[in-house]
Amino acid sequence: MIRMSRGFLRRFLIAGVLYYFSHGTLKMRIAQEMQAGDASRGVRATSLLDSDRVTLQVARPLASIVVPAFNEGPELAERLETLWRFLECAEGPYEYEVLVIDDGSSDSTYETAQTVATSDQRIRVVRHTENRGLGAAIRTGFVFARGSVIVTYDSDMSYRPDVITTMLAELDRSGADLVLASPYMKGGSVAGVPWVRRMLSREANRFLSFAMNGRYATITCMVRAYRVEFFRAIEFTEDRMEVNPELFFKAVKSGASIREIPARLEWSADRAKSHSSVKPVRTLKQISRTVRYGVSHRPAVLLALPGILPGVLPAIVTTCVLLHMNIKTIGAITLVTMIIQNASLALFAGQLGVFAHNVVRRPQPDRHPSDGV
Repeated sequence: MIRMSRGFLRRFLIAGVLYYFSHGTLKMRIAQEMQAGDASRGVRATSLLDSDRVTLQVARPLASIVVPAFNEGPELAERLETLWRFLECAEGPYEYEVLVIDDGSSDSTYETAQTVATSDQRIRVVRHTENRGLGAAIRTGFVFARGSVIVTYDSDMSYRPDVITTMLAELDRSGADLVLASPYMKGGSVAGVPWVRRMLSREANRFLSFAMNGRYATITCMVRAYRVEFFRAIEFTEDRMEVNPELFFKAVKSGASIREIPARLEWSADRAKSHSSVKPVRTLKQISRTVRYGVSHRPAVLLALPGILPGVLPAIVTTCVLLHMNIKTIGAITLVTMIIQNASLALFAGQLGVFAHNVVRRPQPDRHPSDGV
């Protein structure tokens, strides 16, 4: 009986030792296989024996590059390929997609963009059945973009592609909701634009900057970076070029944090030649709508008009004489006109002083690759 018990005990101990070593080896192999399998799926195990503790590779945020295009022709292919090559090699925290909005082109723009899009699923094309304007194209881009950040970019690449990464870097660095590419601020530049268009653009931005007390230099620019979370709540309705000041002033009204970076605007010789003429009626409409946004933001600018418009006093006196008013009435009207004009000039001088003060104290930009220097 004792001999049997000793034999049973010996066999039990041997079996236990074998089980211990075999079970430990099995656990080690399982842990190693889990580690190898996780690594192949982009997951790194932090412990061999604690497989629940893992570190996941977090996907990079997506930036959507919205490119409105209208009658760009076969040349669009080379531009899109150049843009995509730059984005694929760009450093930074973002993944990218390119969203081309064909705004009802009558040439091969849509087919050209579609051909480029077949090379990579991250390039997409959306088509308007008719030409609806820049504002409508940007609205469509906002609808179809999947990124947390949207960059609107010229299809003719009048700004170098590195302006995109510079704006995104400023967006992240400053925590801003909107970043503007500014050729009119210190460090920016303009080249190749016909002088009439350049003068109209420059003066329109001067007026809008005046309405903003000189805090921003370029308000009509289209090349921008938008934080989608903020702009999701902003409704914009302009279909044409006026969408740019509309979005800007609505963002200001909503309390957006806005930054500018210096950039170089440079037209090619072909674009300068094709856009050398100005359509007077269309240009006047665009100017009036642009001025409207400045005045609606700061109505006080209208009070300066009587003081800065030439010939107001002579015109009023001449009108009084032609109406055969007596001397006392003409004198009283003249006195009132002079008081209004001088008060208006004083108001204008005060506004101009604030404008100049803010321009001088405007934050100086860091040197960026897009400065063109």
